[in-house]
Amino acid sequence: MHRADWQRLSRIRLAEAQTLLSASHWSGSYYLAGYAIECGLKSVLARQFRSATIPNKKLVNDLHTHDLAALVRLAGLQASLDAASSADEDLAVNWNVVKDWNEASRYRTWSELEARDIVRAVTDRNHGMMKWIRSVW
Repeated sequence: MHRADWQRLSRIRLAEAQTLLSASHWSGSYYLAGYAIECGLKSVLARQFRSATIPNKKLVNDLHTHDLAALVRLAGLQASLDAASSADEDLAVNWNVVKDWNEASRYRTWSELEARDIVRAVTDRNHGMMKWIRSVW
């Protein structure tokens, strides 16, 4: 997928998460909010690939993960996230809410509070994870 496709998918998944939250579908909302972050991080990773080059096989294999912390590292964003989190305590709190999300989240039942927490951590206008990701994608 092209980088712009990942960005578009990230926006779509976030809108779906918000719609499900409004409809009291907590588990679907939780899952899609985390998926929006995954897609945003994969947008950043897509910059590492150039046409007419053969990508590093290990990197390509490693990209097929849903581990958000691993994706941050693979994208070369750990130092940026650490600096941003040090400067913004609310962003650090939001990362702590989001970082443990994974694809197995779809197999759990999430509470209203958990869904609201992750959607807030992703969408917070001033300190949200999506704002931070958009600043680096």
